Amino acid sequence: MTEDRHNAGADDAPAYAAAAMRQRDLLQSLDALSRRQALLIDEPELDPLLRVLNERQQVIDELLDVRAASEAFEAGWAAAPLSEQSRDDVRGALLAVSTLAEQVAARDEQDHARLKRRLDGVTSELAGLAAGLRAGSAYGGRVGVRPDGAALYQDRNA
Repeated sequence: MTEDRHNAGADDAPAYAAAAMRQRDLLQSLDALSRRQALLIDEPELDPLLRVLNERQQVIDELLDVRAASEAFEAGWAAAPLSEQSRDDVRGALLAVSTLAEQVAARDEQDHARLKRRLDGVTSELAGLAAGLRAGSAYGGRVGVRPDGAALYQDRNA
């Protein structure tokens, strides 16, 4: 059974090479989106950030699919009859995948901390607004107004 898996991997070495290249391309896209995300975190408008996060998720989903599909090929690619140039290309793509994944992960960790601080700030603002609304409603919601709508206090010259 191990031999069958090995032979299948060797036969599928070009597919593994293509998957490695696709993973590299997807991680390059993810890296670019990660950089955009980092710039948008502190912007007052959230919609552009949410669009980037949505794009990132689509790239991540595709990356996971490509990675899962390539796992079957991993075992046999090293023994496959590939040219030295093809092997170098695959090794280069795998190195780029590893490097880009580390860079994106490090940036995401920093961005996560920044997003958390921003969320905490928004939460504090909302808590302050809620406290103000509660204080206003404690006075009947219409401070300085009589039930018939007339002003409770008036400036008049006597």
